[in-house]
Amino acid sequence: MSSTTVLREPELIYGNPANSTVLNTENIPLSPNPDTSIYLSKPHYFSSIIGNLLQKLDRFAELKNNWDSYGAKAPTARVVQEAKNFLIENHYLDLPFYFIAPGVNGEIMLEFSKGNKAAEVFFTDNSTELLLYDNNKTVLEGTLENDFPALIRFFDD
Repeated sequence: MSSTTVLREPELIYGNPANSTVLNTENIPLSPNPDTSIYLSKPHYFSSIIGNLLQKLDRFAELKNNWDSYGAKAPTARVVQEAKNFLIENHYLDLPFYFIAPGVNGEIMLEFSKGNKAAEVFFTDNSTELLLYDNNKTVLEGTLENDFPALIRFFDD
């Protein structure tokens, strides 16, 4: 049996909030991430910030090389999908998702922000870099694969 969830599209982008998109949740993991002890019951919808970030990723997937007219590389389908997977798999965690943007080297940067703390995750074809900042000072340089628990603990006040 297929599981579906209604994702409310932000009104500013798509008009009336009564319009909705059906999201196939069949392949979304139902168990919590094994790297964290933080578990909130998964809502049956994405928050507005996650919905906005996913919509931006869809637009990033349409970028072509030289999208900024200064020679920027377009993110590959793999990079876009990695970022999308991260959002879908972790949307229910108490992380302060904040901003997402394409980079000039084909990467996608996802930013988190809470008070004086910030984190950046860079999705590339080869790795996923993680940077943590406290009061604008770098406190960790690592990878999402190795340091995901540190990201969770960092914002756990």
